[in-house]
Amino acid sequence: MLFFLNRYDNDSQKQFEDEERVYLSNFGVNVVKRRVIVADGAKGAFISISHELRNPLYGILASCELMEESKLNEAQAGLVETIQGCGTSLISIINSVLDFAKL
Repeated sequence: MLFFLNRYDNDSQKQFEDEERVYLSNFGVNVVKRRVIVADGAKGAFISISHELRNPLYGILASCELMEESKLNEAQAGLVETIQGCGTSLISIINSVLDFAKL
């Protein structure tokens, strides 16, 4: 009789451990799912912000091109050239970041 009771206890303990393992595994999967959802939302927001930065920057660069066509003194021409160089660098950085974010 003790043998059967002991076996029952062992079976019950094993079943409890199996259920606990499944519960903890499911809990871990749910945590990972939530993190993926949050990360995906952050990625979308980041891409949106990057696009919002790029649009005004193109406007600044277009304005610089128009300014170049007008009569500028040497100092003004130098400033427009600096603005264009910096703007072009920023566009390049934003595009690289967007390409990386698409991965």
